[in-house]
Amino acid sequence: SVKAKLKPINLLTCKQIVHCVQMLSRVFAVIRKQDQETPDGRHHETRLFTIGEFQAQSDLGDVNLFNLIRYIRESHLSNKIQGYDHSPNIDASSVTIHTARAILSEIAGFFHCLTNADSAGRILVSLGTTDGTTCGAGGTGVPMIRYMSLNSEDPFMPLLRQCRSVILAGGTMEPIGEVRQQLLMSSNRDVTVFSCGHVIPPQNMLPIALSHGKKMELDFSFEGRKKGGMLEEVGEILLEVAKVTPGGMVCFFPSYQCLTECRAVLTRTKLLDQLSRIKTLFFDDPDRKNGDGILGCYTACVERANSTTNTGAVLFSVLGGRMSEGINFSDDLGRAVVVVGLPFANPSDPVLQEKMRYLNKNLKCTESGRTPGQTYYENSCMKSVNQGIGRAIRHIGDYATILLLDRRYGTDRIRNKLPHWIRQHLQKKATLEGATEAINMFFKAKH
Repeated sequence: SVKAKLKPINLLTCKQIVHCVQMLSRVFAVIRKQDQETPDGRHHETRLFTIGEFQAQSDLGDVNLFNLIRYIRESHLSNKIQGYDHSPNIDASSVTIHTARAILSEIAGFFHCLTNADSAGRILVSLGTTDGTTCGAGGTGVPMIRYMSLNSEDPFMPLLRQCRSVILAGGTMEPIGEVRQQLLMSSNRDVTVFSCGHVIPPQNMLPIALSHGKKMELDFSFEGRKKGGMLEEVGEILLEVAKVTPGGMVCFFPSYQCLTECRAVLTRTKLLDQLSRIKTLFFDDPDRKNGDGILGCYTACVERANSTTNTGAVLFSVLGGRMSEGINFSDDLGRAVVVVGLPFANPSDPVLQEKMRYLNKNLKCTESGRTPGQTYYENSCMKSVNQGIGRAIRHIGDYATILLLDRRYGTDRIRNKLPHWIRQHLQKKATLEGATEAINMFFKAKH
């Protein structure tokens, strides 16, 4: 057996690790019991703890986590699990062992987080739900314990002290001011910022900020979407743009809830049916695990496109979702990227609130008087937008139009947070007719 292969000290340490994991799993029961004992019996789906509070809840305060972390690292325990397990009931090709190794690495990483200072982060505990539905801020329907870092500088400083120069390279680091501010809170190191333009010539892209639809000013904020006819405007705009856009179109929404609401409205008003006669429609689904299948079907449909019976496809997805990051919609897969609204996070999210409180306490306000928390809130939103619109135009010969639907994209504060290569060519359009005409002329010049 595995036990027989271990020295007594190793066996004791492994038992300590198992005991700590068991204590972590009991946290959920402890919190549920506390909820039941409160006077109002209120159920907290998500709870935030300081590191010290969480150690008290889990009874890990008396455990020497440094010893356990060092043992897992120096003994290469996670790598040895597969070699130790010779059970005939486990298929070597199964993911069971690989999953166990990954889990042990995650546990070691979480133990390391628990050794940080109280001010460095918070522990988020999501209790989950009995039916598996999504619950609370950051909840997934499954009980979960997660460490949330508040101080980005602490893990970065050891690297900075060891190196004479550090290069941070990335394609979606805008707005860059926040990166500098959070990574170098207390450092006076000189920072040089170098930003390149896009490889494509200016005539190969057409970014448009559209402030009005057919009948009304576009405002896809949470309150704005409640206005009668607002979501119908999305269908009207897509209908006109699809008529003049070849190949594939990708339409990003701020959330799955907004996408679901819009789909219901466009179905009821028959606008979705009209759009489907021009292009085949595909919808990303948060509950469907077959994301690759949806993308594969969309790709195949676009590749079969012709000028008569099939003019391409429209893929509906969400900013921050699996389709908006790490996937290339090059060439005909993304001749148009449409962004509906701005994906601002729920301001009542306890994780967001904690992060904003920390930044407001430790950083200065901007010259315009905006708090660091407000700046972080806005920048997080714009990073999702920038990730989404960067899915198209993937090589020097590529071309596409980028259509931003919301009056707020016309304001300087939002526009200045877009990538420079888009910002310098952004056209503001106040009418759908003006935008459609510009898009039509853009694609005619390419054929």
